[in-house]
Amino acid sequence: MKISCIIPAFNEESTIINVIKNVKKIKVINEIVVVDDGSTDNTYKNAKSEEVKVIKHAQNKGKGVAIKTGVSHSSGDIILFLDADLYSISPKKIASILQPLENDEADFVKTSFTRARGRVTELVVKPLFSVIFPFIKFNQPLSGQFAIKRDLLKELKIDDKWGVDIQILLQLVKKGVRISEVDIGKLKHKKQPIENLTIMSEQVIKTILSELGIIANKHKLVLFDFDKTLIRKSSIEVVAKEFGIQKELQKLRVDYKNGKIKDYNITLELASLIKGKTETDFDKIFNKIHL
Repeated sequence: MKISCIIPAFNEESTIINVIKNVKKIKVINEIVVVDDGSTDNTYKNAKSEEVKVIKHAQNKGKGVAIKTGVSHSSGDIILFLDADLYSISPKKIASILQPLENDEADFVKTSFTRARGRVTELVVKPLFSVIFPFIKFNQPLSGQFAIKRDLLKELKIDDKWGVDIQILLQLVKKGVRISEVDIGKLKHKKQPIENLTIMSEQVIKTILSELGIIANKHKLVLFDFDKTLIRKSSIEVVAKEFGIQKELQKLRVDYKNGKIKDYNITLELASLIKGKTETDFDKIFNKIHL
């Protein structure tokens, strides 16, 4: 049984070497493939310095494309995927991801973290999952660290952009395959600019709704954004202005900034501000809110 590790990377010159060095310490991993997805920094040069296979896209094409490129240039029966922006990855954590597959206890292994989850997970993925997929119980639905059997991966549809991690998970849940979630402890990523989080959030939302089969013309989805993490225009500001709750919203912002309200409570607090409003009320302002 051969194991390949694929590392999609985009402008990760400061972390890519550390990730590669830690993967190299796992003797059961037979090959490492880095896919430089059109980086404009020294990601390619730094990865090549570690004498691993590096494939470079001429321009940024998206994580999904990078994953497909890596798969096509690898030969492992089991494929491990790792993010390139990890500060605290270790051989022990990497080995724990592979163990359920090596022991034939799972067909797909995803990871969870003990640290506070990122805002895209807390504000987008977990709320949507709790409503749309209440039967799916994962601590970390959105994770770039996972391992899967090649034959199973070949059966899946993989889109080009950021939503690919959640897309893979949802398809595998539908298939009913053996899924194991491994807690790998604290994992520190490089902090992403708010613009990247916005794009990522949009693509993750679209992926979840696409996998569910929701079509905009048949169902309505209301998204409230607190700081433009979810969508480009702060939708809650539009709603607050229309409903005359701007003062209440400002107090909520101050409480959040001062740590009195946590990420996972924001949705409930925002909902309480518009309690009692009807569908007709929202219909009047829907055209002012865009993804």
